[in-house]
Amino acid sequence: MTIDSPSTQMHRQAESRASCRGSPLFWTRLALALTLLGMGHCLAATGPALRIGVAQVMPFHDLRTLSKWANYLGRKLDRPVHFVHRRSHTEIVDLLMQGRLDVAWICPDHYLRHQERVGMIAGPMAQGRQDFQLLMLAPARGMPDLQGLLDLHGKVIAFAEPDTNLGSAVVERALVRLGAEPQGFFRRVIYTGDHARVIRAVGDGIAHAGAVMDQSWAAVQASDPRLAKGLRVIWRSGWRPLPPLVGAPALSGDSASALRMALTEMQDDDEGRALLTALGFERFVIPDPEHYRAGAETTESAACAE
Repeated sequence: MTIDSPSTQMHRQAESRASCRGSPLFWTRLALALTLLGMGHCLAATGPALRIGVAQVMPFHDLRTLSKWANYLGRKLDRPVHFVHRRSHTEIVDLLMQGRLDVAWICPDHYLRHQERVGMIAGPMAQGRQDFQLLMLAPARGMPDLQGLLDLHGKVIAFAEPDTNLGSAVVERALVRLGAEPQGFFRRVIYTGDHARVIRAVGDGIAHAGAVMDQSWAAVQASDPRLAKGLRVIWRSGWRPLPPLVGAPALSGDSASALRMALTEMQDDDEGRALLTALGFERFVIPDPEHYRAGAETTESAACAE
């Protein structure tokens, strides 16, 4: 069965939104909004601000949730907490290594690359695991021929970002194992910037299919059942470690310990549990670094963007 191509108008709308998100003005406004949202508590807290970096592709970068989380952590640590957004993991890691961030959420490959200089703070746990799966979503109706990755040849596909294990690299490696050449396999690829927009692109018919983290899919199933009902999972990756929170080389041991305690005790109070639910996690734990090394050695491992 063949399907009609998405309309030119819808493609242009998607490209326009992507262009706006990529503009310097957009990211300046986003950073200002984050600062203003957390300013109320920052004025009351004492000590230097703790700067935590989060890449846009992470499924838990919602401004409202991060503002509440910043206030929560600020009270626990008795110091202001600022979340700093950037588009990619690479930008976040650069800021961390330059000393312009104190803590960052980074993909496992970047952690392994810099583990001699950064310190492990904590890692999230979801559905009883410290891992996630990448899912390929397709419409629930009208495209019965889409049953797996090889059926996506010549189709329009949406990813959150290129060349990372949260984006297109996992799928590209899976295609190679299936005997396909990733270059030119898809008719067109759309990079949306985050997983929620991937789901929306498939739901709106802008893309025939899209790859998302299982946490993002679970969040949409809970928050927008109508959208979720119109989609289905046609492929799952193997399990790979969730990104950890790590400390900058210059972060003091006392600061790292205090943040680790605040994170791992979140499930012990009502506000902390509510925030964990909003983030899509059950709790934070202190992970074994070997967990990330083992994940990097699997056949489905994907490198982070350079």
